[in-house]
Amino acid sequence: TGDILWEKTIDSIDFIKRWYGPTLPNSKVKVGIDFEPVDCLVRDGAFVAMSRWRFAPATGEMTEAWDVVKYQAPDGLEVPRGLWGYGIRQTKMVRPKPPAAFDAAGLRTGTGDDAAVLLAGGTLVVCGLNGDLRAGEDRLLPLGVAAVHDGLCAAYGRIYVATRAGTLIAVE
Repeated sequence: TGDILWEKTIDSIDFIKRWYGPTLPNSKVKVGIDFEPVDCLVRDGAFVAMSRWRFAPATGEMTEAWDVVKYQAPDGLEVPRGLWGYGIRQTKMVRPKPPAAFDAAGLRTGTGDDAAVLLAGGTLVVCGLNGDLRAGEDRLLPLGVAAVHDGLCAAYGRIYVATRAGTLIAVE
């Protein structure tokens, strides 16, 4: 219907105080959380999660998952928290994460030379930073322009690529 069922505002400093842990001995590397609290919404078991906060879908009741390092995806698959983090890393030692996708068979990641990955009908589709689109083991299509980070989508029998040139490419 489009009716709002519930709404939550996270504005307590108490949550943020626990966000940052101590550093490792003789190091500036922080322990624990490595991403900011405002992030992508994902499924986490029976909850909708945003980083370390879990929300009951029906009521919005919020709980915290500070000591849990993986999201619980469907079919028992565990996916690392922060896999799709877009915030600034607290350690400021940011290394690009390889893109990733998952299905019931497991987690599949690209490489540091890939901009985006997608599972479409069980086929792994990868767009490299060099602008090559690979579908499965045997199909290669040079696009000539790289996808934006996580810029692949599959719908209606096509692959859609959002590019760094500001274009959208549709491929059958």
